[in-house]
Amino acid sequence: MRLLSVFLFVLITRTAVSQSFTDSLSLNNNRITDSTDAMHGFNDKFYDAVLKKRPLSVFLLGDSHVKQGSLGKNIEKTLNSFLTGEFQFPPKDSLDNTAISKIIEEYHEQLSQETEGRDLKLATARHAAGRYAKNDLIFNQYGVIGASYFYYNYNGFAAAFAKNFRPDLYIISLGVNDCYYPSFDTSVFMTQVSKMVTSIKKESPGTQILIVLPPDHFTWKYRKAEVNNNILTLRAALIPWLKSNNIPWYDFFEVMGGSGSIKMWQRNKYAEGDLIHFTFSGYQLWGKLLGTALINNFLYSLIKDEVN
Repeated sequence: MRLLSVFLFVLITRTAVSQSFTDSLSLNNNRITDSTDAMHGFNDKFYDAVLKKRPLSVFLLGDSHVKQGSLGKNIEKTLNSFLTGEFQFPPKDSLDNTAISKIIEEYHEQLSQETEGRDLKLATARHAAGRYAKNDLIFNQYGVIGASYFYYNYNGFAAAFAKNFRPDLYIISLGVNDCYYPSFDTSVFMTQVSKMVTSIKKESPGTQILIVLPPDHFTWKYRKAEVNNNILTLRAALIPWLKSNNIPWYDFFEVMGGSGSIKMWQRNKYAEGDLIHFTFSGYQLWGKLLGTALINNFLYSLIKDEVN
């Protein structure tokens, strides 16, 4: 089980949601998949940020899920709360498993106290209250309703953001609009993904790219909602490509519970009735889970570095 999975279980079960919703989530999959340790450079910058040597810079690009604002805001809050916490990180050359285990324990305790007896909305809002320091994290985001990989390649925005912001981490959360319609073509889609990744790397070689796999959603035909199986076709093409190109990803589709899971999110008021978009609380949860996965990846990298 990955680090912080215990906290994630506590966080969800202490909120005002049903046990069935908790059981439907795949919290063990709430992690950054990075088999080649491509995130190593970003994690080094993360460590510099916790030591207050430099701010951490993150950019989030997406569609209507990002346009709504709460997703990015809660990734930012979660990262900021960790960066501005009172955790005693020694210089990296003197870090050992005992020291990092103590930090993890303190982090679990802090977050558990903040979620005790509160619903997720209040806990998330309180999470960074009184501890925000603008120099610890530089977070920017941009989202457009209906956006796709093709859209951002066509207008050149994806590359332009990389050039202008030069973030440490560039999070791309797209794919729903790419695969929504029956005419979805994987070869065309993968051409657009490759084009975007290449353009970002060209404009900002030092930037680490993280792909967020699109969430579960339904399509509508003659007023009837159906699971969009195109997302399975998309995943079958995209995941092997990410592996072969050493690009890490965050699998929110699996974290949600897989195919058809959006219905459970909707029944628990975390997704809208259109079975595509999320509610304010749903975006809060998504943002907190992704932010925690990034922190998890950072802490795990410290132990892995020492063992190796």
